[in-house]
Amino acid sequence: FDQRWEALMKAYPEWATWVGDERYGDRLRDASREANAARDAATQRTLEQALAIRRAALSPKDRVSLDVFVYSLRDDLRYLPFTGYRSRSLGALEGFQSEFASLLQGSPVARSRQAEQILARMAAYPKRVDQELALLREGITLGWVPARTVLERVLQQIDAQLGADIDPSPFFAPFTRLGSEIPAARQDELRQLARLAIRTHVL
Repeated sequence: FDQRWEALMKAYPEWATWVGDERYGDRLRDASREANAARDAATQRTLEQALAIRRAALSPKDRVSLDVFVYSLRDDLRYLPFTGYRSRSLGALEGFQSEFASLLQGSPVARSRQAEQILARMAAYPKRVDQELALLREGITLGWVPARTVLERVLQQIDAQLGADIDPSPFFAPFTRLGSEIPAARQDELRQLARLAIRTHVL
């Protein structure tokens, strides 16, 4: 369980941030075809390791934990054949188009290092968007696309983000609540760096 948890934190750094693990707060998930394949292979290996455990030798509580663990891994793997389905990341209520803004709003900025991690994520964002576009194009080729009404809402959400002034935008939100232990001069510097990063990388 510990090995799987550590692997997931590293593979899904955004999720790590949401659960309070700051070790990977300067990066975004690698969504390339190669990285996705490597994660799928790791899930398969973890399942094989879990199935090799002598269930009968475990306590009743640990047997339940193992059963849930195995079920979860198998559930992940059963989507492997459905490449088109796995490319669908846009939704009317939430989706890739709004995930980055949500992540930034939920990111801690009590310390200068945390704010610097956000800046690093902004610098990594263009590559991440390119990867997502490749996945979406693959889905289109396979005939998997969201409904028109969903996409119309997605476009409205994107337009709202692109048309907003930087300071009131969700991307700048973390820099409006920098921790008091960060010196004022450094706060001003971080805000300037954030405005530049939002303008050049995010928007």
